[in-house]
Amino acid sequence: MSDLDVAESGFEAFFGAPAFAPNETGRVWTMSDLCHIYTELDPEGAGRSRVTLFVEDLPGFTARAARYGQVPGSGVAVLR
Repeated sequence: MSDLDVAESGFEAFFGAPAFAPNETGRVWTMSDLCHIYTELDPEGAGRSRVTLFVEDLPGFTARAARYGQVPGSGVAVLR
């Protein structure tokens, strides 16, 4: 996003809850104990998205995703 204040206000209205700030450029909304939405000020990347998933079985998850044409490629970081 390119304007943190505008995005925070819009997301708070959409999610119906305030965010907390883990740092100066990011905001987090807690949707449930196991679901958090994080957004970050990134003017160069505005209009694009980034998704972070926490999975117990990474090989199994990527194999299932590949069946749907979703294969990690350039720009994808896998941390183990």
